[in-house]
Amino acid sequence: MKNLKSLLALILSTIFISSCSVMEDRDLWTDRGELDTKLIIAYLLSDIPLPESSEILEEKTVIQGSGLGWSGKITIKAPLSPAETLIFFAEEVTPTGWTMISSTVSEQIILVYKKAGRIATVEILRDFPMFGRETTAIISVVPDDAVQGNPFRD
Repeated sequence: MKNLKSLLALILSTIFISSCSVMEDRDLWTDRGELDTKLIIAYLLSDIPLPESSEILEEKTVIQGSGLGWSGKITIKAPLSPAETLIFFAEEVTPTGWTMISSTVSEQIILVYKKAGRIATVEILRDFPMFGRETTAIISVVPDDAVQGNPFRD
């Protein structure tokens, strides 16, 4: 009976130690996946800067193309207030060659830029987290000739 208890304790210890290793590997994989995602997005979005420490919401992001020809939508959570996010995009996007062609500031902030045959819209939405401040920004980029004519009449 004593040997059976010792054997059972050994088996349970082995399972516990093995599961810790699996969890550690899973965390390494998750961390690596997040790093890879950030590298890929930094490469693809080379011409639109994002606020430092922003979190990219992958499930709400679609990117087509790369470099200076990408289009699609990227959604981020920025650790800034809506006003700070507005100032960030107003100061950091234009030096990369984009020209602001329209802006709306109300409950929701909308900035529209144009560059080399593309239109970028930055929507800044206020979040209400329990602690701290957070802002969601949705950046959509399309070719400036993406809609031709009225699709509802044609």
